[in-house]
Amino acid sequence: MNGTVLRVAVVGHTNRGNFGHAMDTAFARVPGTRIVAIADPDEKGRNASLVRTGAGNAYADYALMLRQERPDIVVIGPRYCDAHEELIMEAIGSGVRGILCEKPLAPTLGSIDRIHRACRSSGTTLLMAHRSRENPYIHWAQRVIQEEIGPLRVMRGHGKADHRVGMEDTVVLGLHVFDQMAFFAGTPQWCTGHVTVDGRDILASDVRDGPEGIGKIAGNQVNAYYAFANGVVGHWESTKGDRPGSSWYGLELHGERGIIALRNLPDGEVYRYPHGHWMPDPEAGAWERVTIDEWDLDENGNVRTSSQRTDESNRRHATALRDLLVHGGTRDDVSTVREAQVALEMTMGPVVSHLSGCRVEFPMDVRTNPFDMLQTGSQE
Repeated sequence: MNGTVLRVAVVGHTNRGNFGHAMDTAFARVPGTRIVAIADPDEKGRNASLVRTGAGNAYADYALMLRQERPDIVVIGPRYCDAHEELIMEAIGSGVRGILCEKPLAPTLGSIDRIHRACRSSGTTLLMAHRSRENPYIHWAQRVIQEEIGPLRVMRGHGKADHRVGMEDTVVLGLHVFDQMAFFAGTPQWCTGHVTVDGRDILASDVRDGPEGIGKIAGNQVNAYYAFANGVVGHWESTKGDRPGSSWYGLELHGERGIIALRNLPDGEVYRYPHGHWMPDPEAGAWERVTIDEWDLDENGNVRTSSQRTDESNRRHATALRDLLVHGGTRDDVSTVREAQVALEMTMGPVVSHLSGCRVEFPMDVRTNPFDMLQTGSQE
């Protein structure tokens, strides 16, 4: 395929997930690809994306775009994940070779299972826009654990704890952290969880429809414990606090001889502590900021803005998909359908554990929304 330009088509839905986190421009700076068309049922949103992407054509009808353009790659942009399975199946049916998808991949494990089977049977490569493995800070942390501070013992993940605190925070943002945990420690073996509302166990009357098609949710506090191979454990918490926001969101990696804090990737503030156990006394060791110019600075040496870091994250995802289609092989800087499957199991496992009153083995038997287990009146 040397010299071949891969044709890219993008789907969005203004006012229903839009084009996600600037997903429509993911391939704008990727050599060997060309954005040939975009689809959005909203005329205003469609025209705006046409300007941003420089695409040749714009469609109101996604299926028509696929038939007319015959793209090699489709970008699934809308944040509303309840539409993803249908969009992906249409793309696979049209013969696309690669798909880049906004997270979450789907609201249920059953939906991801069907997508996984379809990708395998068709040979379609699907990558997720998780904010994790494409980032050089993740690979720096892996090297430091292996060469300097390891072995890895404990991982502690936090949500943003903002107005979405609890289950919404866990579904929308926890996915990124869970994918990071799996990168460092592999697939978890089992988990336990506790889901509460204002300090009490969730009731059937607490269940509501979450935003952006994520399905039923409940709880404004989620605490979870994950067991990985080699004795590594992971913790997740989304709890109320007096300093909510991006600076709290992220993952801490505790090795025997040091700690790494990954905060709010892809914007990214990364810190390192010189000992395996943190002490509040600054004389016992101080946190130091870590910087990586490759990520923090643009090609002109200027500090990247938040939107520029998101664009760079998207560009790396898109470049990886191009390379996989052209050269084949495997990579450690991408999240595939399998990684999306693991991340959603880690999201829903604590709920299943809470409702069943026991630890949950992975892979889970429950492939539907676990809040369906909470029948009206059964927990009240």
